[in-house]
Amino acid sequence: MNDGSAPIVPAAKRSPDRAADTSARGTTSAARLRAAGGAALVLAAAAGGGWIASRLSVPLAWLTGALFISAVLAFAGVRAGRHVTRLRPFALIVLGLTLGQSFSSDILLMVLRYLPLITLCGVLTLAAGLVGVRLFTRIAGTDIRTAFFCAIPGGVVLMAVQAQRAGASEPDVVLSQTIRMIVIVIIYPTMVLSAAPGHVLPPALSLSHLSLPDTVSLALMGAYVLGGLLVAKIGQRTFIPNPWMLGPCLLAIGFAAFDWQPVTMP
Repeated sequence: MNDGSAPIVPAAKRSPDRAADTSARGTTSAARLRAAGGAALVLAAAAGGGWIASRLSVPLAWLTGALFISAVLAFAGVRAGRHVTRLRPFALIVLGLTLGQSFSSDILLMVLRYLPLITLCGVLTLAAGLVGVRLFTRIAGTDIRTAFFCAIPGGVVLMAVQAQRAGASEPDVVLSQTIRMIVIVIIYPTMVLSAAPGHVLPPALSLSHLSLPDTVSLALMGAYVLGGLLVAKIGQRTFIPNPWMLGPCLLAIGFAAFDWQPVTMP
């Protein structure tokens, strides 16, 4: 029935619109499934690459192996996309907790003892990086922000995060820092050790002695990660440049100062 207040739209005119909406929703859902599948493939392949590199005794195996496999997949057109990017902060929390646990009270005392020398080395490193900034802007043609994060030595992930926050070109920074890491961590030590007489490569990592953590350890790890997340959230409101890693790292260092850790991170 029609009371005259609105015209009657024939069903023939409504059905194409509904069909188009249904088709659009189906296309969006299919695209999301493909993106999620690509992210899962990249994560699984990267983990496999890290394991293979560890079996080959490659330095920084779990990083370099995953990096190589991810690069191959990226060149083949398979990318993780924003699904993996959303996991980056949580990965940095685990990384920060793990790095912080490498400290102890003895190491902290040694750091305090050699703090002037460490500070001097840091200043000299920054000075050398600033010289490289001019080279990047002239030879590579990058802008000054991108050149800064490309030239200053730092971790690949950390420098990429800082470059993204500063508005620099993240791909250029990742490429530059990756090349630096490969030269310093893989190529240079391999050349030096290969030239050493009687040098024997260390045995490959064996996973036969590893066991899954028990329920209590898993619960403590979860609580530790939540604590790291809380510290990272607080760090976001402070001057800490990379709170997702440095905040949890400082938390673990604080526990290490008393030679105590709630749980050992894997």
